[in-house]
Amino acid sequence: MQGEKIMSKNNKLKILLCMLIVSALAFTAAFGLGGCAGGDGGSSETNNQTAGVDESDIVKVTDDGYIFKAQTDGLTVSSAIDGAIQVVFSTGYVNYTPSEMFVTDDLLILFGNKRVPISGTSAFSTKTEIKFFNIAALKNNSAGYTLRTSEFNGSFYTARMFDNQVFVTMKLNYYSHQNNLFELYYDSYEGIKTLDFAEELLDRDEEGKIITPKSYDGFIIAKYNLGNITASALTAKYYAGESVSDVYCSPYAIYTISAHVRRTGPARGCGVRSTEHFTKITRISLSDLTVKNSLEYQGTVLNRYSLYDNGLVFFFVGSSGGYNYVYSYDNNFKKLGQSADFARWEDVHAVRFSGEEELCYVVTFRQVDPLFKIDISNPLNIRILGELKIDGYSTHLQTFGDGYLMGLGFDGDSWGLTGGIKLSLFGVTDNDPVELDSVVFGKILRLSLQASPRLYSASRNSISLLSPPRML
Repeated sequence: MQGEKIMSKNNKLKILLCMLIVSALAFTAAFGLGGCAGGDGGSSETNNQTAGVDESDIVKVTDDGYIFKAQTDGLTVSSAIDGAIQVVFSTGYVNYTPSEMFVTDDLLILFGNKRVPISGTSAFSTKTEIKFFNIAALKNNSAGYTLRTSEFNGSFYTARMFDNQVFVTMKLNYYSHQNNLFELYYDSYEGIKTLDFAEELLDRDEEGKIITPKSYDGFIIAKYNLGNITASALTAKYYAGESVSDVYCSPYAIYTISAHVRRTGPARGCGVRSTEHFTKITRISLSDLTVKNSLEYQGTVLNRYSLYDNGLVFFFVGSSGGYNYVYSYDNNFKKLGQSADFARWEDVHAVRFSGEEELCYVVTFRQVDPLFKIDISNPLNIRILGELKIDGYSTHLQTFGDGYLMGLGFDGDSWGLTGGIKLSLFGVTDNDPVELDSVVFGKILRLSLQASPRLYSASRNSISLLSPPRML
């Protein structure tokens, strides 16, 4: 057994969990300068879901010793040379809250939100403002560092960078529509423009004309080409009538997840009607942001980690009718196969696809934590290889070197009661996973289920969290 071999060699792998309230000092101490560096841009390695697709983050560390930090009141650039940290640039903003950023060799791209009063009311709408900075000017604290700005109605949600292009997702809500100008956006290069509607999602009248949507739900995706950011046109589309609960981006397409609840049947008793949950998964082209196809699944999908696209086959993990499954579809969303059902009446808490190994790992939980190892090498015959049952459950899974899997979540007991934060190292070489080592941090700290492990270094055996822990 893998675990026995490791223990017999007394080569117990130590894991460092860095619970960071994200700061430049904390990141430098945990990861060093360039400890997580990777990619052509030389920026710090965010714990991306998909290799080659960078995700926006709150802190970036570059190989040449600079730390870029987005915070609620502004942007800070620090240099760290020979262990000494010095702020070289800092700016505060009025009515603008930075959220996340990208860093390349030439650019810093900052995403944030601003509040805009709605005329005649005491309410405010939210706008996303995107700022492009000359990174050399920021490092030298010189003038002319702002290259381009854009403003969209709606709140910033997330962004991805792939093949020298940036894709930004923004959510629209009720107040985004109050000024009746929500379809307009401003760009310092293009001026005031009108969003293109994703016509594939719009209803049409009897003559085939598009009916202007009246739904308050919707989202916007904007695409920038970084090759010539000061003079390249951007592409932006409004996807009406669809809320977005999560976004997955592969090298082949953008996928949005929309969770819905539908009332079914007549009212019963005190007027209560039965409901059913369904999830809409929409595939969007990277080239022109058109909707390629969509899938309505009669069940729930946990989050973006439940989706995987290898270019030929699309996989996802879903829960329906009290059971859990792994499904496979072709690029036209034609179903190819599904796994046997597993973990009846248990909720999915974590998923990790390992594309290179053609495997999928799923954690479910009701009273104990089964960790399932699933073979996806044949989309027509998805097989459950084995499982491990332990107390507690993981909310995040991380592949960790050859034959290892790291689970971050909660400790628990045989009654299904959860305790403090638990970090586990699993051996997954055999069909049935084994727990090789674990660290429990007691009940002092409680990890939000929405916490997102962002920075990860296999060489330093370390991981950090975007969301700070909250006290019990």
